[in-house]
Amino acid sequence: MGRFDNPFQGFGTLAKQYGDIYSLTLGHTRCLIVNNLDLIREVLNKNGKFFGGRPNFLRYDKLFGGDRNNSLALCNWSQLQQKRRNLARRHCSPRESTSYFTKMSTVGCHEIDHLIDRLKNEIVPGQPIDIKPIINAACANMFCQYMCSKRFDYEDVEFKQFVRFFDEIFWEINQGHPLDFLPWLLPFYTHHLNRISYWSRTIRKFILDRVINEREPNVDPDEPDTDFTDVLLKSLIENKNMSHNTIIFMLEDFLGGHSAVGNLVMLALSYIAKNPNIGTKIQCEVDIISNTGERSINLSDMSNMPFTMATIFEVLRYSSSPIVPHVATEDTVVSGFGVTTDVDVLTTGILAELVNGILDFLLFHRSQIPFVYKTYKYYVEKWDETNATTETAGESFRDYQLQKQRFLAKETKKSISNMREIIRSAFKSSKAVKSLRFLFGNNTFMPTESYTIHIPHKSISKNHGDIHAMPEGPLNQTLLGLLTCEELYTLWSTELKTTNVFLELELLTSDESEQQRETLKLYPKDVVSQLPRSCKNVHLHLLHVNESAGEELTCCKELVIYQDFDFLSLDSENAKENVSLNEEEHNSGWWQSDIIVRGFRAPKYDLWSS
Repeated sequence: MGRFDNPFQGFGTLAKQYGDIYSLTLGHTRCLIVNNLDLIREVLNKNGKFFGGRPNFLRYDKLFGGDRNNSLALCNWSQLQQKRRNLARRHCSPRESTSYFTKMSTVGCHEIDHLIDRLKNEIVPGQPIDIKPIINAACANMFCQYMCSKRFDYEDVEFKQFVRFFDEIFWEINQGHPLDFLPWLLPFYTHHLNRISYWSRTIRKFILDRVINEREPNVDPDEPDTDFTDVLLKSLIENKNMSHNTIIFMLEDFLGGHSAVGNLVMLALSYIAKNPNIGTKIQCEVDIISNTGERSINLSDMSNMPFTMATIFEVLRYSSSPIVPHVATEDTVVSGFGVTTDVDVLTTGILAELVNGILDFLLFHRSQIPFVYKTYKYYVEKWDETNATTETAGESFRDYQLQKQRFLAKETKKSISNMREIIRSAFKSSKAVKSLRFLFGNNTFMPTESYTIHIPHKSISKNHGDIHAMPEGPLNQTLLGLLTCEELYTLWSTELKTTNVFLELELLTSDESEQQRETLKLYPKDVVSQLPRSCKNVHLHLLHVNESAGEELTCCKELVIYQDFDFLSLDSENAKENVSLNEEEHNSGWWQSDIIVRGFRAPKYDLWSS
């Protein structure tokens, strides 16, 4: 995709090679691309109920207070979404015969008068003019007057910022971003995420201060609704499940629609500027309907202005892009091809990889390795390949230093690899890991930092293979939650020097697993390490949330035939009928691994390129 100027051009080019429907993997995300009108209708109309989900892009969470489901356009379908749509339907999609439609038309005509007066003062013949902020401000005032019964002056500083930030967000949502598909790039885009978060906070503050706080004290549930803001504020009184956050986000979402309208107007003006004959035909149509400017054009005139309406629709057809991708919520078929959703089954293998991901995250962010583990491992292994073909003379002191540092780097990589393997083996062999603890410090008795990971062992599917286990996407989202945890970054305000990293595991005790623990080289701890007061003690609780709770799991790996192996034992006392690790609670004990990771900090001279 990198060889194309924009992704949509790339999608069209690939369609010539692979057809109008094909799959594509972007980063860790599997995508389905459809390229003609019939397929689009099949996805959005015929199978619309199966494609009602939205992607879990980190940018969307940042724009809506940490949860994209606060947005009407970026959320998955839910009961809350249904309630929000029901609240908004009359005001935001009014029929032509209703008073809401008449009000919308009146508000538009009123604001157009202000816009024309403003342009008369701004336009200087022969001089360029930045017309977009004025157009967007006029559109914003139309939305604010219709939904909030409030108009703002074009020179209002806070209002100008409100309009500009909405335009920035509209642009942001319309653009693809590497972070959407490569979430591990987050450390490089922290500043950008902070900026878009600031835009959205500023907008919400404006709505709260200039609209909600002024209107809420005067709401009378017995009076007829004045506008959409009245409907939202009354819902707080009538529905206990509604919150201030919900109505603020709703109002923000609908007021933000002005940016889409303003940008549509700008696109239409740009096409008319390139094709002046279109502007001439529109002007003729306007002159006929308005009797050469004696009356204002209103919404009721749309049916009598076919060329103007056709121009608007053509601009939409030619310029509109799919703003937000759709996500399949159920298995379905499009044009004969199966589109599946992943069954989020929690397995020991998945948990082991998740814990290893957390270990890699901690080692890098606590300065125990100079790169993320995969990159660090790649460079160290490249040294071995280089040494296999070329011998280093080692005659100078610098060569000696270089070889020594590389030896230490290799030892660190080896110990990390061994610790990762122990974690995999512990989950795979005993299937009874209750919690793990990574201790950073010179020894286990006086660690500087401690990270305890609590495992949802009762949610682990015991007899389930990894073929249909939790997909990589949700797994990465879990790790992404660590990257965006502000509490952790506050805790890490001080840099940690290179030190030792120890692994301790709390295992559920059972007779059959004693031999396995010896194989794993885990040693029992008679006394559990007591952390000193100076130690930064962090607890991470992993939770497995099944969105389809209460429904029967239909994954093929859960067929009853897999249970039959549990009944082959001749000893009936050992027969187990449960498929998950939801057994009766055994006593648990703490065990320590004999693997110690010693942190490595690269010297100032270039260790990696030579």
